[in-house]
Amino acid sequence: MSKILTRKYFAAAAAGLCLVIAYAAQLHSREDRILKAPLSFRKSILDVHSHLACLNNPGCYIRPGFRNTFKFKMYLKASGLQSTDLDRPDADDLMVNAYIKRLNESELYSSAIVYALDGFYDEHGDLDKNKTDILIPNDYIYGVTQKTSNLYFGASINPNKKDAITELEKVHSQGAKLVKWIPCIMGINLKNPPPHVEKFLDKMKELNMPLVTHTGFENTFSWADMDYCDPRNIETVLNKGITVIAAHAAISGKYDEKPGYTYLVELAQKYPNLYVDNSAGLFVNRMGFYKNIFLSHFQGRALQGTDYPLSYVGFAGFQAISLSQFKNEMLPFWYQYAKQTRNIHDLEAAIKIGLGTTLDDIKLSYKVFDIPYKSQVQ
Repeated sequence: MSKILTRKYFAAAAAGLCLVIAYAAQLHSREDRILKAPLSFRKSILDVHSHLACLNNPGCYIRPGFRNTFKFKMYLKASGLQSTDLDRPDADDLMVNAYIKRLNESELYSSAIVYALDGFYDEHGDLDKNKTDILIPNDYIYGVTQKTSNLYFGASINPNKKDAITELEKVHSQGAKLVKWIPCIMGINLKNPPPHVEKFLDKMKELNMPLVTHTGFENTFSWADMDYCDPRNIETVLNKGITVIAAHAAISGKYDEKPGYTYLVELAQKYPNLYVDNSAGLFVNRMGFYKNIFLSHFQGRALQGTDYPLSYVGFAGFQAISLSQFKNEMLPFWYQYAKQTRNIHDLEAAIKIGLGTTLDDIKLSYKVFDIPYKSQVQ
């Protein structure tokens, strides 16, 4: 009897050992078993909407009241920092390195345009620090983009500041791909633009500089005048022939009881120089918007964006909720790809492609910003 039990224990132990070996082999070969994207999609996407914060470099500013908020600390964590890192002298480098690592590890994204962010200026053209939550200087972002070949410089200049046109000429000479505005936190009046704003826009047209401007409600910062982000306001810029990218396609908020994006649909029919970007289109609080708005109304006009680092907030929950919603709508391959990836860039891209984004849609971003198209095929 004891021999029989011994044999059973030995058999059970051997079976357990086999399972451990098999599991170890499975882990070892996991990379080989992970689905690979079709070659034509690998390293094909340009992220036209991404952000980097800075804490310690010259000109960087975070309003003390905003710096201590849970919201800001959550954004920094999404950027690769812990709360204990905020006072480190190399905190900015940590954020830059985390972003470059994530971008390089992505199978689908090749590069990104990174935005500076200007502040709020008073009637004298001076920075108002009480109304500026965060200021990311052009010089800082320009410097970051010079350190790696897959980051491009996106400038931000508030036309209300002193010497705004001089700065515009400077960033243009540095190769900036665009000017980025968030009018509702920067106090930029496009509905009835004052003469100095008109002159700034005229110089943008002369320099052939595209404008990326936030449209729709803004909830990231501590305050915002939502009327200044009314999507109808951008017609002033479109009339001048400037290429305009309506960030987020005004998917958040209503104006005169109508969803903001509906005004952009009307403007797109009138102005061939209007585009939108699909950044933040997959956020948990905007479920269903991507297919129902971007693919239904802006096909051929939508550029690819992530709104990094906000896309890294709550990865696991975002992945589970997004996939549970889109399971029956996505192409099967891209659903499985999205289900197993651990890179948020690839998760977003897989969902968008699985829902209907094409290679032609991807290539459009390069064309608008005059950047040579890249993919692993090349």
